[in-house]
Amino acid sequence: MKKFFALLKVSVKAMLLTSSGVGAGRRRRAASGVGAVLLIAFLGLYLSGMYSFMLVDVLAPVSMESLVLVFMGLVALLGGLLFTVFAVRGVLFGGKDNDLMLSLPVPASMLVASRMAAIYVENLVFSFFVLLPAGAACFFLGSQDYGLGLWLRLLLAALALPLLDTVMSVVLGAAVAFLSAKVSRGKALGQNLVMAVFFVAVFWFSFQLNGMIGELAAQAGEIKAAMGWAAPLLWMADGVLGNWGLLLAFLACCVVPFVLLALVLGRVYRRAVTAFQSKAARSDYKLSAQSAAGQRNALLRKEAKRFFGTPIYFWNAGIGLILLLAMAVAAVVKRD
Repeated sequence: MKKFFALLKVSVKAMLLTSSGVGAGRRRRAASGVGAVLLIAFLGLYLSGMYSFMLVDVLAPVSMESLVLVFMGLVALLGGLLFTVFAVRGVLFGGKDNDLMLSLPVPASMLVASRMAAIYVENLVFSFFVLLPAGAACFFLGSQDYGLGLWLRLLLAALALPLLDTVMSVVLGAAVAFLSAKVSRGKALGQNLVMAVFFVAVFWFSFQLNGMIGELAAQAGEIKAAMGWAAPLLWMADGVLGNWGLLLAFLACCVVPFVLLALVLGRVYRRAVTAFQSKAARSDYKLSAQSAAGQRNALLRKEAKRFFGTPIYFWNAGIGLILLLAMAVAAVVKRD
């Protein structure tokens, strides 16, 4: 276990640095890692705290507060994917130290387990701070007294949900790694497009939720019946509120896929990493004449490539400009 925890420590640091996108400098890297954790925790508390109590206040009179846990579970899953799916590509499959790590006297399965555990830790932070306000809202404003057992069941759910999120992140991260290896020039474009889809989904969910809060109590039963596609989250919600059988089913739904994926990936990890690296190796280098440009044009072109070619930089520095354009269009369309 000592080897596993040493590998886990390295993997967690790599995961946080990949998510924050910060380069060299020991103090700078440490500060960026702590900052990434604090940002993830703040976003979880802000989103869940703002909506959970508002939703429970509407749903508690019709005894449907379990929907709050379902909605916040979806937020935790989508947010976890947003934070980790691209970091998975770098930490799990595209790490620069893969050759060194695979040469160590440790099984490949242990290396895979430590890196998947690092992804789980980051997902755990966001999931915990999203589910905590939802559980508190149900406990204090719910239609019945759920007792202190709610906090134990909520803790189990908060520990298990990131396992499911990690499985989804690893699968999608493998797809991103494969496509990036095949089309290296389109890597940044693809990441920007996927992150744009995530933001659109989050904004759509927020606007839809704000619009339907007034009618949510009257349609709560129909909404829950129509969410059969999110059965594990329904099990989690009903389990946290007292149904131990459904909670155990949810725990199994999270733990079993995680263990199976770790075992399968551990067996094929060397071949997978070798395949990704061989596909990423380019063999189409050609000598050609270089175009000349002025100093200003060269500088602008270089900075534009850096800005649009680094997704984490683009979405942190450019989200304000994007929102200004989006809100301007919305103001024109909905000016009445």
